Amino acid sequence: MAPEFYADTYPLVATQLPPTVDDAAVLRLDAFCRELWAREKQFALISMSNPGRQLDVVQRRRLTEWANEPSVRAQTARWCVGTASVIESGLMRGTLTAVLWVWKPPMPLKPAANLDVAIDFCLEQLRANDVPLGQDPADVRARLHAAFDPAAQVGASF
Repeated sequence: MAPEFYADTYPLVATQLPPTVDDAAVLRLDAFCRELWAREKQFALISMSNPGRQLDVVQRRRLTEWANEPSVRAQTARWCVGTASVIESGLMRGTLTAVLWVWKPPMPLKPAANLDVAIDFCLEQLRANDVPLGQDPADVRARLHAAFDPAAQVGASF
């Protein structure tokens, strides 16, 4: 099973939404972000959705309200150089793209069809902002795939 939060490849970090985005899940996300911000170093973030599952309207509202809190927006703008949201559904990626026409997140945000597109975007954002990766990009890619790609998780059952 993929981790909910993954920072082993810092400054490229990743999150995977839990099956239910309740208040406790938002609090866990907030705590993870506050740990990242406390490092006072820039990073890039990959946000993974759950394969085959979409957030309902209440879950989307919960996440949006948290993301739009002034302190969250300020810290995100200061430390996050870019976020890629992995969304399998082309329709949902298109919906997010349309939302981005009218809503400006505090960092560059890319709807990504898969993990490789997300990694490429985040690595480019780190390079563009002169944030050293400090490790081999191919190793980072392999470790992220091992953590989040069901096909790479030997022995996992889905």
